[in-house]
Amino acid sequence: MKKLLSVVLLAAMMTAALASCAGEEASTTTTGNNAADTTTVGKTTTAVTPFETYIDTTDEREVAEYPQVPGDGLETLLDGKTSLTASGKIDMLTLSAVGFSAWQDYESINELFDGIDTELEWFYDQDENGDYTILKDGADPENPDGTKRGGGPGKAGGGITSPSYFYFGLTEQATISAYVLTTGNDNVNYPGRNPREWWVYGTNDQATFEACSIDGADFDATQWTELDYVYEGNVTEDNFAACGYSIDAENQGAYQYYVWVLGYTSDGVFQACELDFYVG
Repeated sequence: MKKLLSVVLLAAMMTAALASCAGEEASTTTTGNNAADTTTVGKTTTAVTPFETYIDTTDEREVAEYPQVPGDGLETLLDGKTSLTASGKIDMLTLSAVGFSAWQDYESINELFDGIDTELEWFYDQDENGDYTILKDGADPENPDGTKRGGGPGKAGGGITSPSYFYFGLTEQATISAYVLTTGNDNVNYPGRNPREWWVYGTNDQATFEACSIDGADFDATQWTELDYVYEGNVTEDNFAACGYSIDAENQGAYQYYVWVLGYTSDGVFQACELDFYVG
């Protein structure tokens, strides 16, 4: 009888051990789009939740707009045109953003329109060994000795909701015919922060503009005039790269108040050094 009980007890212990192993294997899960989205630490797998990109299902247009970068038509695009930033036509007091949360105070929407030479900002980044390397030649005014990562006012960067709104006014009415987006300092290091879908709207109704930009009223596209829509704008992942876009002549008009509406990015965060609009 004791021998029988011993055999039964041994069998029960082996069954429990097998169940434990099976449970441990079952705890290793895969999430995201494929197995590469999982991160395994020892025998435990940490689930990675992918960012769900935003696509406006009410707007089914898929307009192919390819950026014109230096050497690929940017000079031709801007020939005879005048920068609103360089000419002082951007009313900096009107700048505001809705749905955009800057990482730092100096990475706000103001940095998109400050006209600062981006090649003098944001030079240093940390590599996998903890060393800081120079991304561009020159002197970073924030960290001239390169002992830490730059933090100057060279770019706007932060989290976004989908969509996010960047409002700006001009000192007088102007007809925008083109605009240039300059990418961030470290796009190569952190890809996925470029805009992938956006709109440009204009209005001359100051009350409509201030209701959204100051009072936080919901954006109503019917109260604005759509000037441009870009889907999958193919913004390059290079650092400090200028990508130019034209506005169709039939959509152009003289407006004093504008909004750049950002649909989504790949990672749910956004960064850019400059957003410069041109007339002419």
